[in-house]
Amino acid sequence: MESWQEFIDKPEPVTSSVRMLTGRDPRSFESWVLDHAHEFR
Repeated sequence: MESWQEFIDKPEPVTSSVRMLTGRDPRSFESWVLDHAHEFR
């Protein structure tokens, strides 16, 4: 848990990997959650 806690102050750097792999801009986690919330109910 300590390693995850470090991301609060030092988030992972943003990369171009999603765009390179999918050809699309990455989505925010919030956007993904809103689109998939029904799958967790």
